[in-house]
Amino acid sequence: MAAAAEIGFLCEQYPLPATAKEAQAALKLCERLAKTSVLVPDGQGGLVGKSGAATDLASFPVVWFHQGDHTRQGDPVYSAATLAALHAHVRAGNGLFLSGAALAMVEHLGVEPVSPRCGGPGNDRAQAALVPVVAKHPIFKGLQMAGGSAGISDAGHPAFADFHASGGPAGGMLLART
Repeated sequence: MAAAAEIGFLCEQYPLPATAKEAQAALKLCERLAKTSVLVPDGQGGLVGKSGAATDLASFPVVWFHQGDHTRQGDPVYSAATLAALHAHVRAGNGLFLSGAALAMVEHLGVEPVSPRCGGPGNDRAQAALVPVVAKHPIFKGLQMAGGSAGISDAGHPAFADFHASGGPAGGMLLART
């Protein structure tokens, strides 16, 4: 039996600051679900691991970047060098999983012509649910669904990006709606 592939979890910095509750939760989830290596941009297009040693991006079939604590699109993850490395990774046939406000990165990467809307984090006291469009996609494996959806908010929300009222996506795979 082949060993499970390792996921590269992209962080703006490591260790994660105490205020980065969303990033901490996403990293814990990733570590619980798969063998995980933390990746941090080195400022020159490369990535380093927790120890600060250079890491070959090609060794990760999937890189996950979750941006749920803010919507800023600045250095280090959004630097031209890091974006070029991530774009090359995707062009080589590897996966890039963007969650939260990180979805907006698709425009910066040049892989999606439609501009996502960014918002949050905030407190809205509204019900929201994740409704899979591609229900059999492995990303939903193990997710508790009630009536075909999973509740994700009823008192607040993390930073997010979506294609609401944009007509998109035009070039990517939409896995779920809210």
